[in-house]
Amino acid sequence: MRIIVPVKPLAQAKSRLGTVLSPGERARVMCGLLARVVKAANAVARVSVVTADGAVAAMAMALGADVIDEGAVRGLDGAARLGVEQARRDGEMTVMVLAADLPEVTVGALEAMLSRVRPRAVVIAPSRDGGTNAIVLASHIDFRFAYGPDSFTRHCAEARRLAREVIVHESEALGLDIDRPEDLAGHQDLWAA
Repeated sequence: MRIIVPVKPLAQAKSRLGTVLSPGERARVMCGLLARVVKAANAVARVSVVTADGAVAAMAMALGADVIDEGAVRGLDGAARLGVEQARRDGEMTVMVLAADLPEVTVGALEAMLSRVRPRAVVIAPSRDGGTNAIVLASHIDFRFAYGPDSFTRHCAEARRLAREVIVHESEALGLDIDRPEDLAGHQDLWAA
């Protein structure tokens, strides 16, 4: 089992929060979120962070994660695929692709999702706004990631295209990601100095 965490460069992180946070604050938010996600994921499985950002890579390694250099691949779709391909080469049969911006992630939430894994199934944890915050699948299938608005619907359709059962995993802890200013409510500790 491998948990893949794709991470954009810090300079591009959380751009939709630009109306309420400075670039430095947005970078602090992303680093705080990544630390929470990697710490929880490390307690469950081996973690690989996929990034082209040197600061993110250094932080991930300090937290005990492996780092996969994103290189010329750009975007969450390509980074997720790169991580899954590396996990497959390493002999991992099952992977979880996990969002890096989950303020309420817990070890228990990840274990609960993994407990739902079955052969020939794709387990998807949707975000509150119709995205995909976590997805578990077999590493050998040719799954086409499609992150962005309404990715949950596209990922469900992709699983069905591959003749896989879709298991929707509703989770409070995995459902909230930080994308919009209103998502920050109750999470000021992520950027406050």
